[in-house]
Formats: sequence, C-alpha cells, structure tokens
Amino acid sequence: MAGNNTEAQNGPQIVKGFGGWKQPSQSGIGGLSLRATLVLGGVAVFLILIMGTAGTMAALEIGVPVVAVVALMVIADADGVTLSKKIGEATMWASKVASGTNIYKAGPASKATGGKFRLPGIAAQLEVTDHADLMGNRFAVVYCPSQKTATVVFGCEPGGVAMLDEDEVDTQIGYYAGWLAQLALEPDLVAATVTVETAPDPGKRLEQVVASRVDPDAPEIARRVLQDSVDAGRGGATQVSTWVALTYTTINMGRKVRDIEGVAAVLATRIGSLRAGLVPAGAGGVWSMDSAALVELVRIAYDPASAVWFDQVHASGQKPQLGWNDAGPSATVTSWAGYQHDSAYSITWSMSGAPKGVVNSGVLRSLLAPAADVARKRVTILYRPIDPGTAASLVDKDLTAASAARGNKNKPEVRMTQALRQAQQTAAEQASGAGLVEFGLLVTATTDDLELRDQVVHTIRNLGAASRIRLRVMYNRRRDTNVRCATGTPHAHRRHSVFRPDRLV
Repeated sequence: MAGNNTEAQNGPQIVKGFGGWKQPSQSGIGGLSLRATLVLGGVAVFLILIMGTAGTMAALEIGVPVVAVVALMVIADADGVTLSKKIGEATMWASKVASGTNIYKAGPASKATGGKFRLPGIAAQLEVTDHADLMGNRFAVVYCPSQKTATVVFGCEPGGVAMLDEDEVDTQIGYYAGWLAQLALEPDLVAATVTVETAPDPGKRLEQVVASRVDPDAPEIARRVLQDSVDAGRGGATQVSTWVALTYTTINMGRKVRDIEGVAAVLATRIGSLRAGLVPAGAGGVWSMDSAALVELVRIAYDPASAVWFDQVHASGQKPQLGWNDAGPSATVTSWAGYQHDSAYSITWSMSGAPKGVVNSGVLRSLLAPAADVARKRVTILYRPIDPGTAASLVDKDLTAASAARGNKNKPEVRMTQALRQAQQTAAEQASGAGLVEFGLLVTATTDDLELRDQVVHTIRNLGAASRIRLRVMYNRRRDTNVRCATGTPHAHRRHSVFRPDRLV
C-alpha cells in the first residue's frame, strides 16, 4: 500500500490515502498460464511443420480450431472470467441440476446425514472440539480431515471510529497492518478471514438489561417511559457482529501431531499473541469462540429465524443445548444466482476489482454499515499471507515486469510510470520488513422475502460502487479475485509505516 500527499493553498496539509495493490497475473503469453503457453508454443511448432510438409491448407484446417480454443481461454469479460470458464461453469451447473445435487436435505427424514442436521458439501466432514489455551481460555478447533487444516475463531467487539480522532484511527490502522504482517511469519498459517455481519437485533437482551436495572420503587411514569423505549426499539435495532478466523495446515506440524488433541496443543501456544495483537488494532474486546458459540453462529446463518429463539434462551440465563450436528440446515436449494436455506434466501458477491487509485481509511464504511434495505448482510475479507522468501521473489518479479513494460515504450503511458513507481515502493518496503498478502472480499446479503430480491441486489451494487469495489454475483462459482498488497513493517503503528501517509504514491 502507499500513501498520497497533497498541499493546500493556505499551507501544507496531509491527506492520507491507501493503494498500490496489484492483481496477480499469469506468467504466460496473453494472460495464459505457463503450462498453457508451453502447449501453445508446441502447437505453433507443429503447425509450422505441417505447413512445410502438407501445405498451407492442411495447416489452416488444423490451426483454425486451435485458434478458436485459444480464444476461448484468453477472451475475458470485465471481471476477468474467460469464455472457457463460463462454458465449464454452465456445463457443471447443468449436470448438477440434472442429478439433483443442487438440493440438500438433512434431519430425521434424510438417510444421507444419518438423521442429523450436518452441514452440506465439504463442510459435512468438519469436526469441532473444545480445548484450553495456556491461559486456561476455552477455544474451539474446526478440523477438516480432507484438507488437513485446523481453524480457530476469535469474536470481537470493535467500538467503531465515530468517537475517534484522526490520530487514533491512524494508530489502529498501523497496528492492523502490523498484525497482517505478523501472519506471514506465523508457522503453518495459510489463511485468515475477517467478517463483519449486520443483522436485526431480536431485542430480548435490551429488555433484559432494562428490566434488571429498573428500581421497583421508581415512579410509574418513569417505568412506563422505559418500557415504551424498549418496545419502540424491539425489531428496529441492528446488531453488529465481528469475528476473525485463522486457518492452519496440520501437514507440517510434526510427526507427534497425529490427532486433533495434538493439533490443539500446538495451536494453544500460538493463538494468544495473534489474539492480543487485534486489541490495539481496533478490535476492542477479543475472545476465543468455543463450540457452542460456533454452533449458534452457523445455525443462525442457515436459519435466521432461529436468532429469536437463541436470544430468548440467553435472556433466560440458560445455554442452548445444541451440538455441532444440530448446526446445519434442514434443507437447501442452490440456484444459479442464489442459495435458499431454511427460512431465508442469500446472494453472494465476490470482489472482481479492487478500488482504483488511492482511497481513504473509510472506503469500506458504507459497505460494512447496516443497510436499511438489507436485513442481514455479511462482509468477509479473505487474506492469504505470503512468506518473506516468496514475497521477495514476487516483488522483484513485479518490479522487473514494470520496468520492462515502461522501457519498451518510447513514450511510456502514465499508468506504466505509475505502475513502476508503485512496484519500486513495494519492493523497498518489503526489503525493509513489510509483509505481502493476497486478499479477496465476499459480500453475502440474506432476506426472508423473495420479493425483495431485486431490491437487495440493487442495494448491494450501490454499496459496492460507493466503496469503489467492483462486485460480481457468484453465479454457481467458487472463484474470487485475489489482490496483492504490502501489509506492514515492524513499526507499522508509526506514521512512517508501509502506508506512507507523508509521502507521494
């Protein structure tokens, strides 16, 4: 990332901005992979031999279909999706509908799940167990046997930035950059996600808090005013939930780590520092989520109507008696552009283009904030940290490519000069200790009224445009766009950090 510096007429004024991210590109010709480029080169040599032996017409008969196939692999839309991928997705979707695998049923009437409400798809194999870290805090480990990964989840209570001054916001940004840089140094960590969800507040908690603080000897008029306030707020308030998930690979954890207990013992020594690092980054209170909290989170995601029941149980001072096998939906139907699950219908968008140019620290504020037209909205930022050795190779490769692109032009374009300047800055920052990370973004909107679907789609598109992010509906797609950027330095909380607010881009 980089900063932007402007000067007003009445004196110097620093205007902070962030940018400099780059979408990873293929190393082959025309955006093809290296393997596809080698195959294309071999075909070209073969066609030349055919032309020399059998003549031009024979070469054309073979070459035209080859060119058509290459065109399908290269021609892409504005979101970077090629024609061949679209054809493949359409074929896969038609096969899924024909076989009926787009419909999922669980529970007592389902033989496939053994009468349990297990999660659909690859999530059905997940195992969730509770453990204790070095401080005695309980935390859950979500283990995926096929992928050999283990995930821990932190709950957060950020206070927001409404009451913070500019210096405090800068400090939190710097600490968050340092936390992202720390991910690349964490052994075996392969991914991290940060999710912010806005949803209707059932209102029972507010009612319980008010009832516990009302003086029984208070005047009737005062108690009536409080009750009217609770009634007015019921169903109209918004609950904001934030959680952070860290995913580790268990393949390289050692020979002694052969089961979930061994994995949890290793993670118990590592997650404490990462959890503590989120506090100064603006996460507020941070705690490790146990299996009961994860069950509630997943259950409400599949069946938002159950949020009222969970709220009532908590308000009564009890704990929901549900296990991981109760967290999944009873039925789901996957459609081309959405996902119907229990009491709701969801649509997911992926980021197909990062913001152009330089943005300020509040660029995602409108996308993260509650939206009046979207009852439940979830924004997830996905991070894939890059180890320092690989990061050095990537930034050097980007710098070489940018220098070559600019040097091959007698009159280089402005964007080439800008790309070279950003590549030079990223290389310098990485050499001085900054990390490198790939990130993507997903937005999921959920509604319990299918008639509001078009309104929800329109709202999310407007929110994405306000945040300068290009969003694309995930039409039966598991693809998202990753963008690479520098994250932080060992002193990322200072003004001369990787963000460089005191420097030109």
